[in-house]
Amino acid sequence: MVLMNRIVKISLIVIILNIYHLLNIRGQSTQTSTYCNPINIDYTYSIYNANENISYRSGADPAVVKFRNEYYMFVTRSIGYWHSTDLLHWSFITPEKWYFQGSNAPAAHNYNDSVLYVTEDPSCSMSILYTDNPKKGDWKAIPLIINDLQDPDLFIDGDDENNHGWERFGENHGDTALAGYIEGPWLTKYNNMYYMQYAAPGTEFNVYGDGVYMSDSPLGPYRYAPKNPISYKPGGFMNGAGHGSTVIGPNNTYWHFASMAVSINVN
Repeated sequence: MVLMNRIVKISLIVIILNIYHLLNIRGQSTQTSTYCNPINIDYTYSIYNANENISYRSGADPAVVKFRNEYYMFVTRSIGYWHSTDLLHWSFITPEKWYFQGSNAPAAHNYNDSVLYVTEDPSCSMSILYTDNPKKGDWKAIPLIINDLQDPDLFIDGDDENNHGWERFGENHGDTALAGYIEGPWLTKYNNMYYMQYAAPGTEFNVYGDGVYMSDSPLGPYRYAPKNPISYKPGGFMNGAGHGSTVIGPNNTYWHFASMAVSINVN
């Protein structure tokens, strides 16, 4: 219950099916079915702003990965994560070990179906967790790598090269007042081309959305893709569709997950 008159923004997760414009591919035709969008999951109560007597459920910045032919979704400020076999029906997993404050704008990566990596601590201490059994959730931590990194992305290109990207902007990565800025990177490889997806900030705006750059190398240089944005919804009851992730789903089709916001004026 909110004790004062406030505007509360609730972040929800929306699915965008079959990303033809992103990778210029067409998936196999499937039987028409119905589903709930935004995703009908048990959004967890957020402790953020709890000191101001604001209580709400939310889930944002979804990182969805395929692991051993099943799917795992990690979101901001959740003490756990979700599991699915079809990307439509999700069950919550309370892991044995996890970030004390939940994850924040998490990144996730499947390494050869043997280990699943996740990173982003709300304190920005950026410990990387890993496990070979995400259903059990016995996560182990890699020692602290560096402080004050936000919106990370993990990408392992085969067995040869590991990349860890994050956002820190401005001159010497220290300026917080620049106007032009992108966030929430997510790298997808298709036909030896690298697609760097990103969010155009911020969540509070109706034009929040995801765009994409293209490159022949994961380290760039990148060029702006011809069809942008890839997720965008400036009108209607829910706005946004930004800071998401892309995963290969059933029938080898590409699915994109993104955050949308509902603003509620609560008395």
